[in-house]
Amino acid sequence: MGRVKLSIAILLLILSYSIASTFIIKHNTEKLIGAIEDTQQLVDQDREKEAIESMDRLYDISESYDDVASIFIRSDKTSGIPTSLARIKPLIKKDNDEVHAELESLKALVKWIYKSERPVCSNIL
Repeated sequence: MGRVKLSIAILLLILSYSIASTFIIKHNTEKLIGAIEDTQQLVDQDREKEAIESMDRLYDISESYDDVASIFIRSDKTSGIPTSLARIKPLIKKDNDEVHAELESLKALVKWIYKSERPVCSNIL
């Protein structure tokens, strides 16, 4: 009987960890995507100075995201975020049209990370 109780306790612990990690990653993903969309709006409105300040906030949020995500997600999945962020700020300063594509690429990457980490049958099995 002791083994059954221990097994149930371990399963509940694993389930709790999975649920908590999903909510934490979802919250941080939404926060990062919101910051990306704010930067997109500022770039669309040709407000370069505010867009660069928004990029600084986006760097901070992405560092926070990386710190939290490193607990739950393999680092090879999140390694593309800093690379993409490093390309965006110079594109904003040069008023380059590629900034839109880079921001969309970053947003797609962040969404993919969340989607690939959700606990669905195909991810678990």
